[in-house]
Amino acid sequence: MGFRFLVSLVLFAGFTAAAAAADNCAAEPAVESRGATSGTLEKVKIKADNIAFPERNQVLLRGYTQLIRGGHRIYADELLYNKTRNEVVARGVVKLETPKGDVVQTSVLAYDITDGIAVSGPATFIVADRKSELLGSGKSTVNAYGKAERITFESEYVLLLENARVTSCLDGEEDVTFAAEQLRIDLNEGVRTGKRVKIKIAEPSKHKRLRELIN
Repeated sequence: MGFRFLVSLVLFAGFTAAAAAADNCAAEPAVESRGATSGTLEKVKIKADNIAFPERNQVLLRGYTQLIRGGHRIYADELLYNKTRNEVVARGVVKLETPKGDVVQTSVLAYDITDGIAVSGPATFIVADRKSELLGSGKSTVNAYGKAERITFESEYVLLLENARVTSCLDGEEDVTFAAEQLRIDLNEGVRTGKRVKIKIAEPSKHKRLRELIN
């Protein structure tokens, strides 16, 4: 396992981990130019201000912490790495960014380093538009945003949201809001499969593309 610590002794200026996820369709999540996570085991880099070893097989990092695995980045106030499970638990103000511009903000996130699977506590999130012409240029438009009591990245492309409220963005405006006990989103295909779902559609007359879908 290519696990490596980069312990910083100074704070990084110009970054605020508390940057919130979008609460409307107008946001443009930042997307850095970096490769997507491959099927092979990725090397992991961790940057932190302070490091401690509270127990055997545990590493605690505090202050400005950043975990980078392939294209995934996790920012947090605190990271606890468990060597036995090869898992990191992030706490405090936590933000997960994916290579495509998706953003999850929460107060606790468990991240399996081997598989790249993440599980959050209550969270707000942005789903970036995969078809956006801006992807690769440093920005993306929002496909959807919302809140959930729990978010699981079942794979690199599939999200499972529990007790979620998700609002889709069509032509840069709110169009359909899903309230669901469970909602599975395929990020590549754009398919959403729900359990106990309530759907609210904004005024169809306001959305040309939505009228075309309905008709």
